[in-house]
Amino acid sequence: MSKEDKHRPSKSLPSKTTSCQQRPSCVAMTGDIFIDIVAPVKKLPMWDSDVEAESVKMLPGGSALNQGRHLHALGTRVRFFGAVGNDTLGQSLVQQVAGQGFPTETIKMFSNLPSSVCMVLSGPSDRAFVSCYSTTDAFTTRDLQEQADHLDGCTHFHLGGYFNMKGCRA
Repeated sequence: MSKEDKHRPSKSLPSKTTSCQQRPSCVAMTGDIFIDIVAPVKKLPMWDSDVEAESVKMLPGGSALNQGRHLHALGTRVRFFGAVGNDTLGQSLVQQVAGQGFPTETIKMFSNLPSSVCMVLSGPSDRAFVSCYSTTDAFTTRDLQEQADHLDGCTHFHLGGYFNMKGCRA
């Protein structure tokens, strides 16, 4: 057997399947959701001044939502629990991730709060943030308990963005 042959994958697959392969996994995730407003700038503005941004983008954000979306993109079934405001930004985010096939039925919409937003000023070597934690702060363990029936069938539970989730720390 040549050196190259040792590193080539076998052409035959094992006939036995493991329990992981027999049952598709489902990951329950809860955590922070932010609408990221990203603006690349050459330098940060001084108070009472203005700098030009090369562009401005609105993106789904929050470490938990990003982790859930990445797992979903890899083929893992995800049930995501988090919150946005029932405002233009929150509705837009939910519509955008739902359009990508990400499950949104367990994302709560607070009618009395603006969505959590993170404005990201991205410079050549660093970045700065201005954040509103409204719905991220307001989401609590009680909100999760109210949807406990959606946890059935999940084999893993993940809490992401823990330090942003004040209502889940108490």
